[in-house]
Amino acid sequence: CDDRTAKLWHTELGECVRTFDGFRDCVITVAYLSDGTLAVAASMGVLANMWNATAGESIGTLRGHRHQVISAMFSAEGAQVITASVDRTAKLWRGGPSTRPPH
Repeated sequence: CDDRTAKLWHTELGECVRTFDGFRDCVITVAYLSDGTLAVAASMGVLANMWNATAGESIGTLRGHRHQVISAMFSAEGAQVITASVDRTAKLWRGGPSTRPPH
């Protein structure tokens, strides 16, 4: 938690493939899209961060929770992200990081 990063690991080799940094707080959850193109991570802050998992670059921030985001995951088809917060809300994000949640 001290380094405020998320890491992608090659499970067979036990090696770190990519490090995602730039988090303000301790990273507590990361979800990886099954095709390997995107990752979403939540830290102990009010934001979730989207990443181009191939390039390791941030592609945007999901804003809308009032308190800590404790979970983030992709829908089965990968077109949406759902986040949950200690503010007792869950938000469904459509169209990536540039859009606001519909609810």
